[in-house]
Amino acid sequence: TDAAGSAVDEHVDAQVWLNYDGHPARLYKAQSVNKPVRLPHAGSVDSPQFTPSDFGWNGWQEGNYWFDIVVPQQGSMAAGVNTEDRQASESFRVGSRAPGAPTKHVDDGVSADGMVNRTRIVTGTGRGGWKLNITDTITANGVPYQIDDYRISDLTDGTDHTGEFTITWDKDAHTVSASRKDNQSMLPLDHAFEFSFAVTVNTPGHNIVNDVAAVQWNEEPEQTTQPQQFPTWKPQPDTVWMLRGDDGGWDAVIDPDHSNAVGAAGRSLLDGDMVAAATNAVLPAHLIEAPQRLELTVGWSQADYLFDPSAASEIRVYAADTPQERTSGVFDIARRGKDVTGEFTIRVNDGTATAVASQAYRQSVKGLGTHRQLTLVVPGRINLANGGGAVQTRKDYQAKDGQAVELCSSTQGKSFIAQGTHTVNDHTVEANRPPLCAIVPPAAKRVLAHSSQTGARTPINQAKVMPGQRVTYELTADITARTGLGYRLDSVTVTDEYDRYFEPDEYSILVRDRRSDTVFGRQHYTVHWNREQHRFHIVFNRSAINQAWNDTRTLPNLLVEFTGTVADNAPAKRLIGNQWTLGLNNSMTPSNRVVIEPPSIVPEKTVTQADAGIAIDGRTALLGDTIYYRVTLDASALQSSAYTVQRLGIIDDYDERYLALDLDRVAVTDERGNDRTGAFNIQDRDGVLYAFFATVDTTDPATGRVIAARQPDDLKAYASASLDPHTDPAIDQHVLGQRYELVLPMTVIAVEDGVHVQNTATQVTGTTRTNTRTVVNPLKPVNPAKDVTIAMHGDSANGTDIPLHTTFLYRLDSSDLPANRAYDVDSWNIDDDYDELHDVYLGQWALAARHDMSIDGKPVQAGELIERHTNIDLVSNDRNDDDAGSGLDSSLLTVEDAGGRLHIELTERGKHVLGGRNQAGAWTLFIQMQRILPAERITNGFAETLNGITRESNEVWTRTALERGAIELVKFDETSGERDGDRDTMERALAITQDKTRLVFRIRNIGDMPVTGLRLHDTVTVGDATVDAWQYPEHWDELVLKPGESVDVTAMLSAVTGRHTDRATVTASTVVTCPLVDDNPFDNQPAVRQDGVCRGETVNAADTWHGYRPTLAQTGSPIIALLTATGMLVAAAAVIRMSGATRRRQQ
Repeated sequence: TDAAGSAVDEHVDAQVWLNYDGHPARLYKAQSVNKPVRLPHAGSVDSPQFTPSDFGWNGWQEGNYWFDIVVPQQGSMAAGVNTEDRQASESFRVGSRAPGAPTKHVDDGVSADGMVNRTRIVTGTGRGGWKLNITDTITANGVPYQIDDYRISDLTDGTDHTGEFTITWDKDAHTVSASRKDNQSMLPLDHAFEFSFAVTVNTPGHNIVNDVAAVQWNEEPEQTTQPQQFPTWKPQPDTVWMLRGDDGGWDAVIDPDHSNAVGAAGRSLLDGDMVAAATNAVLPAHLIEAPQRLELTVGWSQADYLFDPSAASEIRVYAADTPQERTSGVFDIARRGKDVTGEFTIRVNDGTATAVASQAYRQSVKGLGTHRQLTLVVPGRINLANGGGAVQTRKDYQAKDGQAVELCSSTQGKSFIAQGTHTVNDHTVEANRPPLCAIVPPAAKRVLAHSSQTGARTPINQAKVMPGQRVTYELTADITARTGLGYRLDSVTVTDEYDRYFEPDEYSILVRDRRSDTVFGRQHYTVHWNREQHRFHIVFNRSAINQAWNDTRTLPNLLVEFTGTVADNAPAKRLIGNQWTLGLNNSMTPSNRVVIEPPSIVPEKTVTQADAGIAIDGRTALLGDTIYYRVTLDASALQSSAYTVQRLGIIDDYDERYLALDLDRVAVTDERGNDRTGAFNIQDRDGVLYAFFATVDTTDPATGRVIAARQPDDLKAYASASLDPHTDPAIDQHVLGQRYELVLPMTVIAVEDGVHVQNTATQVTGTTRTNTRTVVNPLKPVNPAKDVTIAMHGDSANGTDIPLHTTFLYRLDSSDLPANRAYDVDSWNIDDDYDELHDVYLGQWALAARHDMSIDGKPVQAGELIERHTNIDLVSNDRNDDDAGSGLDSSLLTVEDAGGRLHIELTERGKHVLGGRNQAGAWTLFIQMQRILPAERITNGFAETLNGITRESNEVWTRTALERGAIELVKFDETSGERDGDRDTMERALAITQDKTRLVFRIRNIGDMPVTGLRLHDTVTVGDATVDAWQYPEHWDELVLKPGESVDVTAMLSAVTGRHTDRATVTASTVVTCPLVDDNPFDNQPAVRQDGVCRGETVNAADTWHGYRPTLAQTGSPIIALLTATGMLVAAAAVIRMSGATRRRQQ
């Protein structure tokens, strides 16, 4: 300011205006801004600073600018001041200058997945710049990529201008552009702006990413940068199967072309062969970044059926430099490379091994100077069917036992492959999938008919072979592997496991190779026999293996044969198996198993009644019983015999001491009940029954010649003869396949206590003999018994006296039948022919049990009466009131008397109660008799008939004494005495001279029995006389005169006139033992003996006595005449025996 000389010294307030006339392109309108300033009264002061922001701009805009100062009137001022507009001195213009050509730069290095290559585009801002567009055009060549991390930086002042731009990634156009948002403001003047962004490739291939940038400043033409590019890379692994070398190391191979035909791929491996799965991968040199993730995998899950990996600790990672950037190129890396397993973490999961690189190792592969190959190796071996071996493999693939199985995708429709991957960051690339092939070699087994048996080597697997017959085993292995084996043959073995019931011929082994028709001698192999383990082991020596197969590059076509014999003790129903195992290197391949079977020959033996359904094995047979031996000839399993059955029959050695065979009734039936007896030759020799099928015309399979049928004359010799299949006829083979029953009726002809008849039959099948089980029948002698008793429970009276007229019992004990008998009682009766002259049947009987038993559920003890018959009624102890009134006959037996013969027979009920075969059967019948006549020996027995067989009981006897009762009467005159006074004749007549003469009557017992009841009578028969004054002994009426004793009775004879004769008679009764009389012998009451003296028969005697009174006139001839006449009437004393019923003493 200029004071113009004024003395006033004051400051004034002014407004400084900066005016903008507008943008030439009308981007910005004209506007003005002001700022205050305090001016001195005189002097100068700086104008306030103006910035683009005062206009609301980021920079000065192109156009004309001018200052204007306005000082309002104030203080001492006379008037306000407003300077002139647009003065040149106070005006300026902001102009523009385009920047220079932009530049572009990309990072050096190879980009793999997820790796960042940063693009940098640098352009100047020029002067007057208000518009700035930067566009980068990317030619990705198919490489997926990602754009991010955009930045726009002011390289001049270090400020960030990213927010001032709209940044666009047009994925379709493959452009990345940055457009300045604010075109209303000026760019900084002459600054350098850098537009940078990250280009991240995703799963790229082996390629080049090209790009070029263009910059448009204001409305100026675009300027482009020089084109730039960077390479991309992807993993390209290959997976292989490796074989192990002779040194034990792995023959590492590569398969960069993914041919799947290197290493073990496509080779036919054997079970147990060593093999490794491996993945080869390459890392390129000059990686732009260290990978965040670096992994290799080897997977075998799809080959798990064949492949078993070793332990995880044996997995290895090898590294080696390679000239190849993309694919593997280093062979034998396991030997030539470096083991870098320690730089990796190994994980095994679900059939996949993963090698994960450590951070340090990942860092180490950034910017490598050369390419590097990595190989992950998983060692293992072939383990068929996960350890199931050849057997399980055949099952899984429906292959027959012994059949070859080629396990390749081309043969089984399933790929057994290895899988591998190589992962860098998120880019995982699968490798090829090489197949793994394995083979189950064929190992076939056949069992053949031996030529000595049939003449034809026909297969007889599962056929029936008898013990003692020979067979041939044939082992074959025709090995063909289209792709060849993985390894040379180092070991070839044959192990045959034969059955313990097979006896091999050690010298019959034949070994040859059918492909070369080479017969191996024993110098080419060794045979080791293990009899305890029932096996032999053939081991080929190395020179034979090389000469036969390795050197000729052929595979074995083996045939091994040997023969042997089925052991004599080979049991039936046991399969005699044979199987062999082929050993090739480490593999063991079993063959199919062939079996032969001793036929199940099970002849059976039973013993029955005539009814085959009633078995009596173990049951007691009685004399006369007929038992039926039934023998089952078992040919049911013989229809599938390997060889012709030449002989088939039964031998039955029965015990002829006790049994008699009814040969005419021997019969054979088949399973359908048809009579086949005619098809057999049957002979009985010395207690042995032979029954064999008849022979028929037979064709010899070796020659075709017909052998005519010949029936043997001697079956005993035929049964053990050695038959020649080429000269001896066989039986009709059509009879095989069923069972036959041979029935042998046997009658028990002798029995002994404690004897058990045993019987075992033998089936002869060819040369094989098979015994049946043994059946046993105890034999039991049974006999009835007879006894005689006075009372039911009294002692035996056998051989004793039975008083006349005594009632007594005949005891009839039936045979005592044992329990568990062969037969029930069909009939059981007794016939007792008693002595009806001396005994009389009184019609009473009682039946007693001999064993504890049960009748209709009621227990009965031995000895208890179960039925009785009296003269009044029939009473049965087991009959209750209901039975008695029902009208049902519950009698157990009947007794009939027919003319002195008692017939006793069990009723149907009696046979059921007393004769069931399961329990012991015996009974006692008491029959009451009475002795009616004496005899010195009265005998009795009976005949028992049981099931048609008659058995005689013992005989009992009794006597009833035939005692003579006799008395003698002697009459004499007492004076003369007995000898002289006995005047039996007139010649000896007493001359009576006295008035009275005492007569003595002497009675003498001259018999064997006492007598009693003496009665004496005297009668004068000639002349007149009186006999009186009788004098009797004391107790005359009760007098018992024993044998030899005598008694005298006297009387007086008087009044005799002339000649005199009188006759005295005496009678007496014998004294007998009083009989026991039991009206009911079954009531358990004792018999009653008669009281007093029991008299028997009456005896008498007489005596005549003569006398005369002499007169003188009567002398000479008249007396003689009298004597003569009288003598005709005189009789000697006589003894008279009388019989009759018992009499009481006569008074």
